[in-house]
Amino acid sequence: MQTTEMNPIQPYFVLGTDTPYFKHSSGQNGIAHFYEFSHKKESKMQIVVPDASVDIIFNLNENNPTSWIYGSVSKPQVVPFAKGEKYFGVRYEIGDVPTFLDLKPQNLIDNSLLLTDVFPRALELQEKLVKCNNFEHQVQLFNHICHKSLIQKKEAPELCKILIHILLSQQGNIRISELAEKTGYSTRLIDRVFKDYYGISPKKFSLILKNQHALWRLTRYQYKRLTDLALDLGYTDQSHFLKEFKRHNILGPKQFNKMMGHYRYQDLILDESLI
Repeated sequence: MQTTEMNPIQPYFVLGTDTPYFKHSSGQNGIAHFYEFSHKKESKMQIVVPDASVDIIFNLNENNPTSWIYGSVSKPQVVPFAKGEKYFGVRYEIGDVPTFLDLKPQNLIDNSLLLTDVFPRALELQEKLVKCNNFEHQVQLFNHICHKSLIQKKEAPELCKILIHILLSQQGNIRISELAEKTGYSTRLIDRVFKDYYGISPKKFSLILKNQHALWRLTRYQYKRLTDLALDLGYTDQSHFLKEFKRHNILGPKQFNKMMGHYRYQDLILDESLI
C-alpha cells in the first residue's frame, strides 16, 4: 500500500553507528528503505522511537545470525543491540506490513517476533545474508527470497486505507472530527475500525506522524526558533509541542536540535539509492 512520501525514520539508529549508515530507498513491496550499520562498540543498547512502521532486522554475526520483526512502539523503548555487531534492516512504509507474512499491524504494536517463527525461509535468508559481499547484494537477496514468497492475505479494510492516506497527506495534523467529515463515517466507527487493524487509535497514530514529521525536519535543518517548527507542525501551544516531543523522543526538541548539529546527522548517512 504505497501511500505518500512520508518515510519513517529512527534517528538514534543512525547516531549509534561505528560506520556509515548505509541506506537504499525502495518504494516497492511496501518497503520504505533498506539499511545497514555496525553498532558502536561501546554501547549495548539502542533507543527506538514510535514510527508507526514495521522493521525486519538481521544480526549478521557469522556464528549466530538472528532476525527479528519489530512493530512500532507506542513510546520510546530500548532495543538490545550487540556491541560492534553488523546489522541489516528493512523498514516498511508507514501503515504497511511485510507482504510475505500473514500479519496485521495490530499483531506487532509494542511487540517483536523471531522471523524464524513466522517465515519458513528465515534460516536460509539469514545464512545467505551473512555471506553477501556488500549492501546492494543483501538488498537483492532479500527481495529475491521474500518477494517470491508472497501469500494471499486479507487486505486492510477500505476505510483504513482511506484514513491512512488522509493522515499521511496531512502529516498527522488533522482532528478525528475532520476525518469523520472527510469520510462521511462517524468518529466512533473510525476509531473502532482503525484500532482493530492498526492496534492503536487514529488520534495516537496522528501524534506519531506529527512527531515523525518533526524528526524529519530536525534531522535536515537547524532551527534557531523552535516556535517556527511548532507552528509548522500545527501546534498553537509551544509548551504542548515540547511535552509531546519529549514524550516521543526522550530528549526535548532543543536538545535534539543541538545534537543533530553536533553529530552532523546527514553526513553519517550514505544513501546508495542516490549514487
